[in-house]
Amino acid sequence: MRKLIVHLERWLAKTRLGTRLYARPYRKVVAREIALASIRTTDIVYQIGCGSVPFTALLVAEETNAKVIAIDNDTGAVKRAQRIVKKRKLEHLIDVRHYDGTEPLDEPYTVVMLALQTRPLKKVLDALDFQRARVIVREPTEKYKERYDALPPEYTVVTRAHHGMRAFASSVLLKGPQL
Repeated sequence: MRKLIVHLERWLAKTRLGTRLYARPYRKVVAREIALASIRTTDIVYQIGCGSVPFTALLVAEETNAKVIAIDNDTGAVKRAQRIVKKRKLEHLIDVRHYDGTEPLDEPYTVVMLALQTRPLKKVLDALDFQRARVIVREPTEKYKERYDALPPEYTVVTRAHHGMRAFASSVLLKGPQL
């Protein structure tokens, strides 16, 4: 499934129409996530796992005017995502970088949004500063649960937004482990 999504993203990233078609089903999802994390213009959003078509970063930037640091661990995906951001003239809001998220980001951020396919999830979550950021994670549906990393038990769900998507059921706002 992951390989199919990667190939689909590569193909759709080639055109503006492809990018818009790919992002279309996610508009309501990202709108719910924006509300869940109360994202505002003053926020700095750290988006982990942007892929070739950085629809979450695009939609967050377009809807809120918040600054977004979008990362992916695939250099090819990063290059394609950078081209899309440039074509959409959103470089002033979105910075796409090659990074895997398993080490702490050494700059400010106030919101973190993790893609469903983020791996290793526990290591990425452990690298985040829950004291300064609201963290959103997408949860897989029962059918796809075995294909994605499970939410580690030391992280508590504060609230959730239900989506009814085929691969992910909801997005959750997390509270970090008690120290």
